[in-house]
Amino acid sequence: MAIIGENNATLLVDSRYILQAPIQTDSELIDIIETPPADLADWIKDNFSKGANIGFDAWLHTNDEITKLKNRLDNYAKLVSCENLIDNIWLNRPPAPYGNIEFLGIERSGQVASEKIAQLQAKLASENCSAIIITAPEN
Repeated sequence: MAIIGENNATLLVDSRYILQAPIQTDSELIDIIETPPADLADWIKDNFSKGANIGFDAWLHTNDEITKLKNRLDNYAKLVSCENLIDNIWLNRPPAPYGNIEFLGIERSGQVASEKIAQLQAKLASENCSAIIITAPEN
């Protein structure tokens, strides 16, 4: 997640990217912080004045995510749905990558897919659930 303000820019990354991000990002222009433990509402309160309007692209966030953040920022800052400003300024954007899905070998994933699926199915059965919906690509 990136937060771009009038006077600052911050990239929030999870622990998997905390070493990679500074290598691929100009850290003179962009602060890099880990999330979690960085709490977004607290970070906004520490970095923006009371009464700030914070824009977000509704296509990139869940309703629950925005509702929770709005509640945490109540009486401090206002979240405002807006168009994706990056899409408006990135005129020569390359096309989305197109190619075969890369299946990670056991040396990178730790287990073969059939073992992972069997573990999930056992957990589903023990929790009396029929299925799990996984929407995060990194999972």
